[in-house]
Amino acid sequence: MANPPEESAAPQAGGAPSKARLEAFSDGVFGIVVTLLVLDIRLPDDGPGSELPLLLQLMHLLPKLASWLLSFGMVSIIWVNHHHFTQQLHRIDRQLLWLNTLLLLCTSFLAFPSAVLGSHPFDAVALRLFGIAYLLASTAFFVMRHYAFSARLYGEHLAPELARLARRRSAVAVVLYLAGVLVAGQAPLVSWSIYAAVAIYYVFPLRAAPNRRARAP
Repeated sequence: MANPPEESAAPQAGGAPSKARLEAFSDGVFGIVVTLLVLDIRLPDDGPGSELPLLLQLMHLLPKLASWLLSFGMVSIIWVNHHHFTQQLHRIDRQLLWLNTLLLLCTSFLAFPSAVLGSHPFDAVALRLFGIAYLLASTAFFVMRHYAFSARLYGEHLAPELARLARRRSAVAVVLYLAGVLVAGQAPLVSWSIYAAVAIYYVFPLRAAPNRRARAP
């Protein structure tokens, strides 16, 4: 009698969460968010401003373009940092999945304050809403990175010093966004500058300081 064909191995119940699925889902959310950012930029079809020459209508869109550019840069930086973060992980667990979901929740909301800021570029409420939204996203990222460090989810190839620097760098954004929120009422341009400075700061990659002990005398 012929032996029955071998069945394919079924996935283990209760196995470790898949890092690939976390990355795929997160990338999808980030892609949707950056698409939503641009939907608020459009010429008026009817109503106030629609009768103006095209050049003037385009000039009236400059605040929306500035808000879109700033938000696109910030969301892109979150995505790049998220990519490097997941690449550094040796494993993930259920708690990290929920913390990552919290980050995506905060990120998915960013299109709304960006649209509000584009319509009211120097309004204190709009600037504070913008800053608070990014403050929440940065705090969620900081908490997720702190948990990964505390739960020893990083790979052995990542030096503890570099992990600490990454966690400290995440805290910098929290402080800067909070500063932008606090000065929005008195100095709107300063608030804009702080938000832009955050984006510029995170463009540069994280580098650990050279080990002085390893240097030859």
